[in-house]
Amino acid sequence: MNYTLKNAILAITAIAILLAALISKSPILIEVATATVMFSIPTALVFALCDSQHNRRPFWIGFFILGASSLFLSSYGDIFASASSSIAEALCGPIDYVDVDPSTANIPPQYMPGPEFQLVSLRSPSINYNDRLNLLIQFVPTVFSTLFGIVGGLLALWISRRPPSDQSKSAG
Repeated sequence: MNYTLKNAILAITAIAILLAALISKSPILIEVATATVMFSIPTALVFALCDSQHNRRPFWIGFFILGASSLFLSSYGDIFASASSSIAEALCGPIDYVDVDPSTANIPPQYMPGPEFQLVSLRSPSINYNDRLNLLIQFVPTVFSTLFGIVGGLLALWISRRPPSDQSKSAG
């Protein structure tokens, strides 16, 4: 794989789009970025199998192996749970509360205070805040999977281009 200016600009643009989706907190942009990553990982395997230039195949194989395994582990093993919630809370900022009238809050009767207490208002996190927070918590593993895929591709490329060691020359 030649490290040209075009390849560098494409990689930087892809990472910038993922980070812009992460920072923007727009549900549509986050869903588009997630779908793009979900599509790019199997596409990397297709590139690895069908690429006519043999020197690029290790990158696509490494991208697929580390990207797919990271995505699989984050989906089923929940390996990024604490990092996802920490990053999402940092991006969403402080909780924005809304005032709720106690008479319309649907509080079960057993939890209602007695007549000696006067409830003026309740403070609850806004629904938009919770939606944004959950969306970002789900998106952070996607970003990590992309980064792990790129690292895996570069690592596989480095291993494939490494000259043979002296031990393998003497053994052969």
